[in-house]
Amino acid sequence: MLGPRLSTSPNQAYFAGSSSHPPGVPQPPVDPWNHQALLAALNVANSIAASPQAVEWFMDTSAASHMSSNTDKLNSSTPVYNSPPIVVGNGATLPVTHRASTLIPTARSPLSLPNVLVSPSLVKNLISVRSLTRDNNVSVEFDAFGFSVKDLPTCSVILRCNSDDEFYPLAPSPPEALAATSTPTVELWHQRLGHPGRHTL
Repeated sequence: MLGPRLSTSPNQAYFAGSSSHPPGVPQPPVDPWNHQALLAALNVANSIAASPQAVEWFMDTSAASHMSSNTDKLNSSTPVYNSPPIVVGNGATLPVTHRASTLIPTARSPLSLPNVLVSPSLVKNLISVRSLTRDNNVSVEFDAFGFSVKDLPTCSVILRCNSDDEFYPLAPSPPEALAATSTPTVELWHQRLGHPGRHTL
């Protein structure tokens, strides 16, 4: 029920303890299924399937288009009927049912994700790095701790996402507040830098 069908009969576990019934007295039938454990497993599986993913998008440098498994949080969803399928890494093809678009909010202006291919068979929602950089005039810089999306003309960071996982999920890092309490002066910089000399100041 929870795995592939086996060609031979599956192994079953039975209780093998000593019997407390006297000889000759029929025993009650043994139930080979642990119904409580089965129900608990199904409830856990149901809650996992029903709960929304904490991270919905993953950066993908090899994806030719943005891809999503459903249209729930997408805009301008349009059914398609003759679209070429999505070819995944193992060579399998997944049918495309819709085309849609969405926006990724940032501290400055949202990043546009037009032409999102929707296929219910997808396991993860993917952002095509190539399409993202072309459509939004940005660059994406990857490092060991995550990635940064930068405005191409100014090179300023407009979105930073950290990750400890093997993937690069779109999980924006909380903004850091920097407060300036006073206007910097020569005396203030002198206190910060020590004695650098008038030329350095």
